[in-house]
Amino acid sequence: MNRYTDVPAGVGIGTYSLSGAYGKKNLDEFRRMLLCAVEKGVKFFDTSETYGDETEQFLGDTFRGVRKEIFLCTKVGMKGKKKPDLSYESVRHSCEKSLKNLSTEYIDLYMIHFDDPQTPVEETVQALSDLQNEGKIRQYGVSHLPVRRVTQYCDIGSPGSIMAEFSAVSPGARYELFPLCRDRNIALIAFSVTGRGILTGKYDSIREFETGDIRRLDPLFKREKLECALAISKGIEDIAIETGITRAQLSIAWVLSHPVVRVALTGPSTIAHMLENIRAQEISVASDVIKEIDGIIENQRAMLRTRQEETVTDILSDSLPDEPSEALSVLMYVAETVVELGLVSEELVMGRAMKLFSIQDRESEEFRQELLSFRAFLSEQPGLWRN
Repeated sequence: MNRYTDVPAGVGIGTYSLSGAYGKKNLDEFRRMLLCAVEKGVKFFDTSETYGDETEQFLGDTFRGVRKEIFLCTKVGMKGKKKPDLSYESVRHSCEKSLKNLSTEYIDLYMIHFDDPQTPVEETVQALSDLQNEGKIRQYGVSHLPVRRVTQYCDIGSPGSIMAEFSAVSPGARYELFPLCRDRNIALIAFSVTGRGILTGKYDSIREFETGDIRRLDPLFKREKLECALAISKGIEDIAIETGITRAQLSIAWVLSHPVVRVALTGPSTIAHMLENIRAQEISVASDVIKEIDGIIENQRAMLRTRQEETVTDILSDSLPDEPSEALSVLMYVAETVVELGLVSEELVMGRAMKLFSIQDRESEEFRQELLSFRAFLSEQPGLWRN
């Protein structure tokens, strides 16, 4: 039996941008976009307690008159910049708060947002199961977790969905999570399906983002990773032009062409952007086009790996930039890269990286020392150095 038939398939809309992660948004315009999306048949809408009470409250107010027409997902695990807490009481308290913020009696899908290594999976699953039995959540899932922890949740509980980054410029999920989804009959909800804008054609190698925009730190927008992503984006554009659609539409349709992907989560902030995105779910990507896109991706990934190994070695052999924010950006690039390359386990890196993010706004000696400590930790990992 398919456990995720209640999750509406197709293009969904995420609200991470309302947290300020991509700069300030026009709330009136955003509200009009959300309501227009409902009118156009979009069902899946995603948010999180991590994005702030104001974001959940904004959605609760916006959807007050159409709640029964939509499928609402929110996430639990990290409030603001505090460390993740998935203890029984914390999960229950967070759920009650989200229900109030969202002005709803139930949450369609309640997802673990970030891992909490200090809390046993059994305890978290018990909280989720109790909330489900009480009718406060319809189903639950996991997001942003290492594969080993995802497997634990699948063994101990019954998650119906896994949320993971997946796009032509970040295809890693299909090598580890896709097999798990197929084996366990679990839906994959893909986010950042246009590579946080790279696959829309709006950005190039000299684009500067405003202060507060998370892409200033995002490894995808740095060094050879950006060059590789832009090459993939250009390849997809060439194919899209031949088929009479935009590269963003082809990128989203390519994501949805994978059978395990139930939802392609997009992040529009205007009606025009939203309408362009949802058109993608009507596009059937021919097998030869999928093969061509896959070829572009694999060729770029092969070239990228060699260059990344060289860059990581150079960075860790040199001193950090004096400016703390620049040093953090460099270390985040190294951290994500070594995890992607399989040189260091994600679980080893994640806790330290999360701690840095929790204190990054404090231009203090503590932050500087944590940066140096994280660099030393990465430098000591044996997987990074070849004999």
